[in-house]
Amino acid sequence: MTDMVCPLGAGTIWDDNEIRYSLRSVAKFMPDIRRVFLVGRWPKAGIQDRFPFDLVHIPARDLNGCKEVNIKDKLLLACRHPDVSDKFLLWNDDYFLLQPCSSAWQDWPNYAEGTLEGRLRTRISRDIYWKSMDATRRALNQRALRTHYFDVHCPIVYDKALFPQVMARYAPEWDRPEGLVIKSLYGNALKLKPTPFKDLKIDVSLTEAEIRARVAGRALFSVGNRGLNHDMCRYLKELAPRFY
Repeated sequence: MTDMVCPLGAGTIWDDNEIRYSLRSVAKFMPDIRRVFLVGRWPKAGIQDRFPFDLVHIPARDLNGCKEVNIKDKLLLACRHPDVSDKFLLWNDDYFLLQPCSSAWQDWPNYAEGTLEGRLRTRISRDIYWKSMDATRRALNQRALRTHYFDVHCPIVYDKALFPQVMARYAPEWDRPEGLVIKSLYGNALKLKPTPFKDLKIDVSLTEAEIRARVAGRALFSVGNRGLNHDMCRYLKELAPRFY
């Protein structure tokens, strides 16, 4: 059985309710997860469900102004925790499962969609995330490595021993204010074989009928702040009711 690690930030526009419904979807569709480690601040909304897995809190603060650096530091904390399994599944609070799925790390492909170069060309805003992708592309190019884009909105398996080694290998680049995009750095540094994946993060306001049409046939999807309207909240409550 695999453990799951979920880094949490300083709060969300939905008062941290995302993690509650996200974990309910895990309990519903991935019942063989053993433990879920929440790394960061405990969710404001609390979690009262009696899940079939153990919840373990690893307290951590966001000490850096860069989101990617804070996530990397939280994952390093998880890697140092003696109870985290040797390989663990990274999970984010905005992931929602839609159908039964295995938690065994051997069964998880390394999902990717295109390349960092492709993402840089198509991203409209040259924001901090664009700069993080570009810094990662340059770091990988300098080492003659591929630049598959592994930072799609779905889980990835990290090796507890290898993750710190990879991050340390790129220590000079991590000193830059924009940081690096972690999944793409890890996957390309270890030359993981990419499995094509059509990403889906709903970050626009949709009706419930439109939401159902978008997610039809998918195993999971992700939600951004602009997608968290009344219809989305109602859909998530129906998708993942409370565990007692």
